[in-house]
Amino acid sequence: MSLPTADTKKDVSLVSADETSDMQGKLRCLQKLLKNPRARIPEVVYTVRQYVKSMKALMNLNKTPYHSESRAKISIVFKNVAAVEDYLIRVILCAEDPVVACQTTITGKKRVVIPVNL
Repeated sequence: MSLPTADTKKDVSLVSADETSDMQGKLRCLQKLLKNPRARIPEVVYTVRQYVKSMKALMNLNKTPYHSESRAKISIVFKNVAAVEDYLIRVILCAEDPVVACQTTITGKKRVVIPVNL
């Protein structure tokens, strides 16, 4: 998704129609993901609620006029949303421990867990 140029800033919204469409698709996919039994883990339930709120708030910005300072802030939110998506996939689909998945998502490094009883 490309950022608007100086020539096209007039009548351009903070969140593009393509980005809004992508977010709607992600929310539809989330509905399928929530059918998995691991989606009922308390940590996941809270995270999903916050994720949905964030996505809806971002989609509501599609009528907000474009400003480069605001777009820079929104870009950070998009990166955080991507990290939450990674966390949800790790916990729900990959059956990773929520704490380990959170630490891995935050640090960006794969954490190796060594079993105590060999």
